[in-house]
Amino acid sequence: MTLPMQDIKILDTGTLTPGKYCTFILGDLGAEVTRVERPISRNTPEDSRFPNEDLVLNRNKKSITLNLRTEEARHVFYELSEKADIVLESYRPGVAKRIGIDYETIKKTNPRIIYCSLSGYGQDGPYNQLPGFDIIFMAISGLLALISGPNEPPIVPGLYLSDTAAGLLATIGILTALLVRERTGKGQYLDISMLDGAFSWLALAYGSQYPGQKPPVLMGPSPGYNVYQTKDGNYIALGIGRPQSWENLCKAMDREDFVDYQWVMGEKREETLSFFKADLQA
Repeated sequence: MTLPMQDIKILDTGTLTPGKYCTFILGDLGAEVTRVERPISRNTPEDSRFPNEDLVLNRNKKSITLNLRTEEARHVFYELSEKADIVLESYRPGVAKRIGIDYETIKKTNPRIIYCSLSGYGQDGPYNQLPGFDIIFMAISGLLALISGPNEPPIVPGLYLSDTAAGLLATIGILTALLVRERTGKGQYLDISMLDGAFSWLALAYGSQYPGQKPPVLMGPSPGYNVYQTKDGNYIALGIGRPQSWENLCKAMDREDFVDYQWVMGEKREETLSFFKADLQA
């Protein structure tokens, strides 16, 4: 079967999750992805926190090890970049330029190149040199406070939301740049940050607010939109959004007095939640 990106070549120097996730998607779409790996010393301690991430996110990819701080390795990179359609890097801002693989250098020999930089806070601005991980971007953006229920403390999600969103933004940006190149014949530079990824989720919060409601708060768990533990120790998820479905559930549980309280807040919400918790564990 012909895949939509099978003639597209990508050089991937992104060592962080967003970059790997971006090229993971593009590779599944048929792009030829070559990972440019850093040489590792025998004395480098092995990071065993994510032992299987590379096995999953680097599937369908080729690999080459280059020490890009050496002239010989850079020449190899230049030769590869001349034949590439896309270069992705996730160094701290300024590093790519110092080692000579930045956009301005690469486009001299390949003006059609689409060059994507993925960093924590973007290539410029007061935070651009600060380190950070997924939870930090969620905290700065305000996303961390929105993924728990009202009046509940923030929780750490089991997925890296900022990383995933940044990888998706990079994927969308690259695909869009490819469309533009088809029309103009010119490549371009993309600047994507993980903080951008966290901010992108906030559209869901503001989009669900009523006029004048401040600050924005996601609805959080409600009686019909929640997870409950059952008698056997497992969990059941209810995802009821339509009023008709909520009314049918209340009738089935002989609690038609709850029909008007699907999205209620305050004491009535707690009463309804307590009933569902007790009933489903009975």
